[in-house]
Amino acid sequence: MEMRRAILRHQGKDGSVVAEEEVVIIMTMTTMKDLHMRVAEVQVDVRAEVGSVTKKGILKQPGKVGNIVAAEEKPHHEVKRYGVVDPGAVKGNATEVKGLVEKPDPARAPSNLCIIGRYILQPEVFAILDKQERGAGNEIQLTDAMAQMIGKTPFHAVKTDCARYDCGDKVGFLHANLAVGLSRPDIAPQLKIILKGLV
Repeated sequence: MEMRRAILRHQGKDGSVVAEEEVVIIMTMTTMKDLHMRVAEVQVDVRAEVGSVTKKGILKQPGKVGNIVAAEEKPHHEVKRYGVVDPGAVKGNATEVKGLVEKPDPARAPSNLCIIGRYILQPEVFAILDKQERGAGNEIQLTDAMAQMIGKTPFHAVKTDCARYDCGDKVGFLHANLAVGLSRPDIAPQLKIILKGLV
């Protein structure tokens, strides 16, 4: 997992900086094709849509920027592998997050909307993680820390349309490598021949 603090500068129409905000950007080891720019663009658009910043990047409520997580609907039997959103109001591709459950039993999952490892969070998450007790899998869970931020600042899950490969799963890891190989002109022709010989 990669976790870093970032300063987002919001510009006015004339290009001058009208506001700055500190956020935390977190990426897990999951691989997604065209992920970094695509999800970031969608998340910024959603932040404008749900009211923390305008389309021009001007803060509507300084200090109330909000948290955004990338999410995907999963088959119900797979939710036990993810942090799952307890959904609220839906606006476009943004769903209000009313609660979060880490790796729930599918029978008790609040939905099948699952967090897929890309986050824009408020810096307060670090202080929460410092005091966090172990959760599911006897690990300190980011999902549990995020859940404590619900109700204190806007929180939304963004559905993405990115191609996604789950590298935490053996088959998903192979899938990711094959997809990357087949997308490269210098590798794809030979890889296709190898794959035809295997099936």
